[in-house]
Amino acid sequence: MLAIPLARTIRRRYPGIKLELIDAPSAELGGLITVGRVALAVNVDVVETRGVVSQRLLTETLYLVAWPEFALPDGSVSIQVLAKMPLVLPCAPNTIRSRVESAFQEAGLQCEVEFEANSTDLLFSAVKARLGVTILPWAAAHAELEQHKLKLARIDHRLFTRELSLCWHDTAVQSNAVQKVKATIFELFDGFERQPGWADGR
Repeated sequence: MLAIPLARTIRRRYPGIKLELIDAPSAELGGLITVGRVALAVNVDVVETRGVVSQRLLTETLYLVAWPEFALPDGSVSIQVLAKMPLVLPCAPNTIRSRVESAFQEAGLQCEVEFEANSTDLLFSAVKARLGVTILPWAAAHAELEQHKLKLARIDHRLFTRELSLCWHDTAVQSNAVQKVKATIFELFDGFERQPGWADGR
């Protein structure tokens, strides 16, 4: 959701800045920052790490994502109802997977994982093939939702939200280019947070 708007904005405002965009698992991003492989990273559920600074961007809701004909209850889905649904989930380690498993463990329930995938595209393909339903943020599924290829429902449990933060190395000096990109990311996320879809999936 961020990559293309960021690339367009930087190219328009600062044509001299050449971005390198990297898509990596959350578990790897902290290490990439620490070793200097990346200057900035948007990460989820950040824990305090020596040498890494983080600043909150927004709180993101995780939704149940299903194919259009899948029968869903009116309103939000309880964790008890979710436990009876066939699930397709990201492979561990993954922050969404961890939250789903923690929610079921907290409720004393077992979940039915039919299929695991290591990419969002594979999760979408599995849902469209009706292998099961999955758990994702609105931002990951917004294009499919707009095309009515998928539908979503809110899950009635406190663990189905996550914090997005911008992270960078704790160094005294940042290049002018990095500072401009950082400011642009904060600006873009300020606009994202005002979009209803990030908050409630509309």
